[in-house]
Amino acid sequence: MRTVKYTVTGTRQPNVASEGTVRELISVVGSALIGKYIPPLRPMNQFFKRGHLSNGYNGDTYWEPFELPPGEYDRLVDELLADKDAGYQALAAPDWVETEIDWTAFTSWHELGVPIEPHRQMLYDMHNLIDEHAKAVAEGNRALAVTLSVRIADGANKMIAYLQDYCRGDT
Repeated sequence: MRTVKYTVTGTRQPNVASEGTVRELISVVGSALIGKYIPPLRPMNQFFKRGHLSNGYNGDTYWEPFELPPGEYDRLVDELLADKDAGYQALAAPDWVETEIDWTAFTSWHELGVPIEPHRQMLYDMHNLIDEHAKAVAEGNRALAVTLSVRIADGANKMIAYLQDYCRGDT
């Protein structure tokens, strides 16, 4: 199994530079992608190719972007499923699940009954806002970055309100 170098930064934990297996990286950042269900190869590779995960006030994690070939993915899945304490599970995904967002919408429907399409669209809208914000920051456009920050917060609040009933089991 490949070795991955990664760095964890933030104010709520010590900053750490480390090196480990993909499985060890998943133990640091995996809840953002996996939860308890192991995603298909395409969403998993999309996540790994990004090379970072922002946890807001809880800090960020960075790694050298990479992709898993199918054989290495299969070995990783076997390793995750063998870890009974972690509780990972296989979940067959429909063909339309190609991205991290698709995976999140699908697993939210599977686990909580959240309607796929409204949630999926909200997730894509949020990711687009986050990308626009990052671009504004990189270009030094402070006014636009502040405006987009407000829109991101508003979108997050709307998504929380939408998901709250499903998380409480009210639907």
